[in-house]
Amino acid sequence: ITEVDFAGNGLIADKSLALLVKSLARQVSSQLGQGLTRLDLSGCTRLGKATFSALMSAFDGRSGAGLSLLRSFSLNGVLIPLQCCVPFSEILGQHRKLQNLHLASGGFGHAASASITELLKSPSLEVLNLSWNVLGVDAFLCLGDGSNESRSLHTLDISGCSARSVTNRDQPIEYFLERLIDNVTLKSLDISLNHIDYRGTLIMEDVLQRHSRLSYIDISDNPLGAHGSHSLIRLMAEKGSGLTRLRIENCLANRQATQDQDQLQIFNPIQPGGRYTLELERPYHRSLLRMLHKEADQFKMSPAEALIDIAFSERKYEHLQKKRGNWDVPQKGTLSATLALDWAGLDGISEAGQWNFGNFLSQHMSSRRLRLGAAKAAYIFCFWRQASEDEQFMLLDAFASDFLITYPQISELCTSQSKEYMRTEVICRLLHCVEHGVPMQYLSMLLNSSMAYFTSAKQKLRKLASFNAENPTWHYALNLQNPADFAMAEKLMLLNGWEAKIETSLKRIDTSEFGNRSRIRNILHRGRALPFEDIFHWVMPKEDVLECDYVSGKRPGNMDFPLNDTYFGRVLQYLETSTLQDELKVNVVRQISNWLTITCSQVRELLGVFRLHLHRSKCLMVCLFRISDMHNEKIIRGRFADQRDQEHLRQTFGFATFFPFIQPEAGSFTFNLEKNDQRQAANILVQIMLKEGTDNMRDVSLVHTNGLHDPFPMGLPRSWEELENLPKSGVLYSRYVCPPEERNFVMRKTLMEKYGYWQLEVQESDVQWWTSLTEAPADVNTLVEFLMQHFENVQDPFIIIDGRDGNGVINLKEFQDGLAKMGCTKFRGRDKAKRIEAIFRYLDPGAEGTISKNEWMVLHQLWREMLLTINEFVKFLSRVLDFGPDLLQQAWQKLDVDKSGNISAEEWDSVIKTQLNYFGASDVLFNFLDRDDEGSVDFDEFMALERFQGDAPTYVGHRKGAVKHASLETYRVSRSSIRRQEKVTEMDA
Repeated sequence: ITEVDFAGNGLIADKSLALLVKSLARQVSSQLGQGLTRLDLSGCTRLGKATFSALMSAFDGRSGAGLSLLRSFSLNGVLIPLQCCVPFSEILGQHRKLQNLHLASGGFGHAASASITELLKSPSLEVLNLSWNVLGVDAFLCLGDGSNESRSLHTLDISGCSARSVTNRDQPIEYFLERLIDNVTLKSLDISLNHIDYRGTLIMEDVLQRHSRLSYIDISDNPLGAHGSHSLIRLMAEKGSGLTRLRIENCLANRQATQDQDQLQIFNPIQPGGRYTLELERPYHRSLLRMLHKEADQFKMSPAEALIDIAFSERKYEHLQKKRGNWDVPQKGTLSATLALDWAGLDGISEAGQWNFGNFLSQHMSSRRLRLGAAKAAYIFCFWRQASEDEQFMLLDAFASDFLITYPQISELCTSQSKEYMRTEVICRLLHCVEHGVPMQYLSMLLNSSMAYFTSAKQKLRKLASFNAENPTWHYALNLQNPADFAMAEKLMLLNGWEAKIETSLKRIDTSEFGNRSRIRNILHRGRALPFEDIFHWVMPKEDVLECDYVSGKRPGNMDFPLNDTYFGRVLQYLETSTLQDELKVNVVRQISNWLTITCSQVRELLGVFRLHLHRSKCLMVCLFRISDMHNEKIIRGRFADQRDQEHLRQTFGFATFFPFIQPEAGSFTFNLEKNDQRQAANILVQIMLKEGTDNMRDVSLVHTNGLHDPFPMGLPRSWEELENLPKSGVLYSRYVCPPEERNFVMRKTLMEKYGYWQLEVQESDVQWWTSLTEAPADVNTLVEFLMQHFENVQDPFIIIDGRDGNGVINLKEFQDGLAKMGCTKFRGRDKAKRIEAIFRYLDPGAEGTISKNEWMVLHQLWREMLLTINEFVKFLSRVLDFGPDLLQQAWQKLDVDKSGNISAEEWDSVIKTQLNYFGASDVLFNFLDRDDEGSVDFDEFMALERFQGDAPTYVGHRKGAVKHASLETYRVSRSSIRRQEKVTEMDA
């Protein structure tokens, strides 16, 4: 008899089995070398001391008889008596022929460590099944050491063996997994149902990267979570690993592991840098330390270069050394250190190229992400074809997180799918990590099976597609469960860190929200602010919605020339005549914004394309840092009339970044001194005040956190000129005024360069001094409208009021008499004198009782604002109507909807928006055209715009098809003009 199988016979008595074993032990053939080779007693649950005593005698077989030739022995489901565990294991370990041993559910108990040690002494044992034996840390350590010492063991089954940790971390099996770092014989390992999470899989990734023989792992029914599955796929793709088959059933029902402190320092191969605190008694932390050293080694950095700011609890820390090819990690102590590896592998980026964000992201992705080699790709794609849908999603998530995918690889993933919707899922999840940029991404999109799926994919990828790395300033609302959105969030975090590095090297003033150099502001996750301020080391979860404003520190260079009016007019013409929704128009501008350098007046016209404040503010986010004449930014603020709109923009861009450095006059300010950027802005205002006059700060008040008001009757403290002397709490309110003769332009320019990061090569005469209509009282605007209707410029009425031989200043009586002399009836009524006096006081900010020529020229700033508004409207008509002598007649026919010959004030605002889609300052136009103050505009009054019509702009033609491929021409011409200018500059040099 060579094989005996009594498996499943649970009714056989112990004595009967003992007699059977004794009988089998005597059945030895007369021919040498033949006898019983396989014995299976699995499930014989009544087996007891008598049978084990017989088995031990039979296995001993020193005389050559007994079970000395047995190669396979199975006792699955049979409890081994505690007193027999160690002796029985010792005898089995001494067996010279035994190859397959199955002791599942053997109930080793406290004798497990000694029993396992004896079993693994077997010189011939190849397959060992110890599943469903509850093992503690010591037993797993013995199992690890024994399997490493064994030179024959190649298959190990320990499913369901790990006792559960009380703290839900440092599961006992993790100690065994770490011991596998020295194993060289295992080919198959079953560790299913052992409470393994992302910590255990990171240990596996660490210790098995160079294990070339282990080809199969069953890790089913473990709560791996997303991070755990990513570690396994990285291990499978590792060139030095022999792993080719993976069983991972029922591991993905709950992809997110339980929240705990360890999740704050999870290994991230894309961005491993940061601060770590590691308890070296723990296997997970030891493996984490080894992985960090491997990352440094990959970039040829020594441990001394990679780890900085080290604190060690035991003794003076000595950097790790390699032992037998592995990093030798201490077994105790607490290590705190910073891995300075954030920008390793990016040495090829020069100082001049550091602002090329697209190139930075490309190089970072290329240097950090893994690639599927040809040898391993075959096995992974085989796994893909055989996997369940959940497992396929797991694989896609791992690819999206850690890998670079080629077009042939994504094509294989798509074409092997019979389900059409899965093709779209593959594309949506992996498009951001397809190598070689836009061409390969375009081909990948064509893998969608139908136009319906193509458009579905476009919708899911809309935010990723509209992302402009070269001009990333934008308000982002990202669904982190969408892989494309999560990928974009990762890009923002990378750019944020990169810009912080650049700003530190340039020694820029920190104007971030929390004083940590972060360019990300107003961040919300799950609708709430983060509970901490250090976003750089935030482990971003793949759930819920992330909202934030990204405000880049990148500014146009001196060689960035603004787009000329001809081509800018073509851009406007397309936007104004397009039927796209405003949100999509903004995205169009956003995607080409890095190619555009524009002036403040052009931005102002561009904002007029959009009806709602929401889209105007988004458009300004796109354009603000592409402006070439930022010293004239006051022109733009007129598009945001409401003070709440201004406050929203300050909150979005940052109070220091959006501070009106050159023209702070007539500004009302509110600063929350708890925020770094608002304290910086308050400090800027104080510096300007101390240089230009302490009386220029008006209505100053500090509201403390306890509600008390401090009105500063003696003025603001001069010590506030230093930032550290400002209070760190409370809300500061103030208003700033400044007569033109007190301006300190050099000071303002210096502050703009220092805090706003702008390069200004301008003189005071280059500034277009401006006053927004919303900053002036309504009666002042009414006066300017009257002057525009009757004079060619604002200086002539000053001369009339002062007289030909006047003294150069106007007092109140002269002002009142002058208005009457000019026939101004705008202020008639019972309160006429009071209204005129209020205008006079506005024009006399220094309260000297007279208006000088410089003070009178404030009206010129309002004049220019109104003039610009009128010119913008006429240019708008030229773009959207057929240009010609009858341009204004065409406009009137559209506006005079009821053909009454008159348009009332109530009708005007409505018809100008509905009939012409013009969203500029319509009330300014109406007040200018209503020369007789009757509250309506007729055709003759409307024709007053004729004087602003001028010649036809060169971009204007018939509005339908007049300018084909204008955007392409704009790009070509603007780039060629820059090249010509660069050539001229080179010749001059």
